[in-house]
Order: sequence, then structure tokens, then C-alpha cells
Amino acid sequence: MKRYLRLIISIILVILGSFGISLPILAYINFREWALSLCNLFSPLFILLYLPFVCWLLITGIGILAKKKWAWYSVQILDIFLIITGVILLTALNSFPLPENLQFAWGRIKRDANLGVILLFLITPLFSLAYFHRIREDKEWPSYSSEALEDLYQRLQQQSLGGTCKPLDVVKDKDQNSQVVD
Repeated sequence: MKRYLRLIISIILVILGSFGISLPILAYINFREWALSLCNLFSPLFILLYLPFVCWLLITGIGILAKKKWAWYSVQILDIFLIITGVILLTALNSFPLPENLQFAWGRIKRDANLGVILLFLITPLFSLAYFHRIREDKEWPSYSSEALEDLYQRLQQQSLGGTCKPLDVVKDKDQNSQVVD
């Protein structure tokens, strides 16, 4: 179950990153006039933040698929970033005054937007933080701890050439120079 959930999370990140990268390219190719006018509406700062963010999603999804150690940290940072963004979006959304002529419609729009922001930017990252923290504790994610290195050393020692190779002991003398002793 945990493997499938990790696979689903990584595939979602890869799809979001790929879609986020290909959307501006496809929009420019197919709807050049519309895309150029849309780019004029956005600040260049938005474009400079958008592309690194979607690249981050894509690279993190690939890293999760490959079980890279850095991907665990990247997911944690991404989740914290999304939580902070969600709090800022909720604050901004709820601080807008209601227009008098759209009182009923604006209230429904605000309610639905609050629900979507809470789901996408608060609940999902909190779930992901808890899930990936549990994976790290269950040792399902590779780490470079001394236990993992000791286990690797033991496996390599067992796979040696039928016991003909003897492990070498390293002894340090007073001058901090290493000497190999059989």
C-alpha cells in the first residue's frame, strides 16, 4: 500500500510538473496572440517564479520514483511551502470586501474557494508531511546512516569470493596516519 501511495504521489508530481512546463509552450505555439496578451498581464516576477516551481515539481516527482535521499527533503520543503502559501491565500481571500451587487454570488464563490484552498494547500501537504515522515521512520527510504552502511558492509563481506578475502582492519597511530593491518 505504501509503495502504491508513493508511486501515485510521484506520478502526480511528474504530471503536474510536465503539464506546467508544457502549458506555456503549447499555448504559445497554438494561441500565440492570446498567450502574448496573457503574458503582458502577468508580472515578469510571476513567470520567473512559475517555471522554477513547476521544474521543482517535476524533479521531485522523478526523485521520489527513484527513491533518492534528496527527494525526501524536497518533498518536506515543498509541503511547508504549500502550507505557507495556503495560509497567505486564505488570508488574502477572506480579506476582500464583498461587492454589494454580487453579495450572494460572491459569498458562494468565497466559500468554494476557501474549501479548495484548504483542501489543496493545507490538508494535502499536511497528509504528505505525515506520510513521508512515517516512511523515513519505517526505514523504507534509503538513508546514509551508520546502520545502513554497516548492513552494506556485511552484505559485501558475505558476497566476497568464498571466504578467500579477509576484511582489513584499519588502525590509526598517534600521527593520524592510517596503517592497514591483516
